[in-house]
Amino acid sequence: MNHSSLHSNIWKYYLLQIAVALTFFFTEIVTLYYLHFGLTYTQISLVVASSLIASLLFEIPSGAFADLYGRKKSLMISAVFLAVSIALFSFSSSFFVFIFASFLYGIGISFSSGAGDALFYDTLKKLRKEKDFLKYRSVQEALYLCVALFSAFLSPYLFSLNVRLPYYISAVS
Repeated sequence: MNHSSLHSNIWKYYLLQIAVALTFFFTEIVTLYYLHFGLTYTQISLVVASSLIASLLFEIPSGAFADLYGRKKSLMISAVFLAVSIALFSFSSSFFVFIFASFLYGIGISFSSGAGDALFYDTLKKLRKEKDFLKYRSVQEALYLCVALFSAFLSPYLFSLNVRLPYYISAVS
């Protein structure tokens, strides 16, 4: 891989992190969303727990997959699981579909966990800039937090216009 291609991985990584932050666009209104569809607090807790259980179950196998088959493949699988889960969240109003979507979401998170940072570090290592990893990682984190802050203010407003709108925005990203 040539240096210009490796350098392009840096801005691609930043774009990926912005896209990931946009998938969390709904987090500020998630409880309101579930309440809108008549879920009880217990059901909401079960929906949230299903993503955590999936993350717990798939964290090690997904990491092994990334090591064996490649970090890019792991990130692509993550993107598919996240897209399907957010689409299910966006168009459903059923507790059981929310549970299933949440479980898929947890799998998606586990496949991206660490794979993006590792791929980014490998890029910097090939460019002989691994000592600057924390500097680049700080830029990524600042971008992520700016998008999260933006969504924290905008998401409730969009929810007031249409309860599904924050999920639609997340699904598009």
